[in-house]
Amino acid sequence: QPQLLQAAAGLDEAAQVAETASTLQPGTKRFFRSTDVRLRGLLSLLRHDPRVQTFVEAELAGVLESGNDGGDLDLLQRYLESGGNKSELARTGYLSRPTLYARLARLEQRLGVRLDDAESRTSLHVALLVHRLQGL
Repeated sequence: QPQLLQAAAGLDEAAQVAETASTLQPGTKRFFRSTDVRLRGLLSLLRHDPRVQTFVEAELAGVLESGNDGGDLDLLQRYLESGGNKSELARTGYLSRPTLYARLARLEQRLGVRLDDAESRTSLHVALLVHRLQGL
């Protein structure tokens, strides 16, 4: 009986890891363990908690309500994934720096936070990860 319960728990964990791993960049690994999904794995487990949903909605309200077909969310995601490096983002996004700076300024205004603040970037990144995980 205990082995059966352990096996069932292992299947639940494997399903959660597989679901979370599907949101990672393609081609990183052929298989994943629970230690590979890290923060994303934790957020996957918590994504249905109403308090987490409230956090996501509060953090991303300015872009979720803007209705620009996800362009702001994509820009925010690319900005956060570049570690806030505007030069890299301009280069990889094929944008001129003035255009990028203007778009980031509008994004800051919509979000009501400064993107150069580390805590703001962390909060936004967590909220964005949860938002993307909720789309599974």
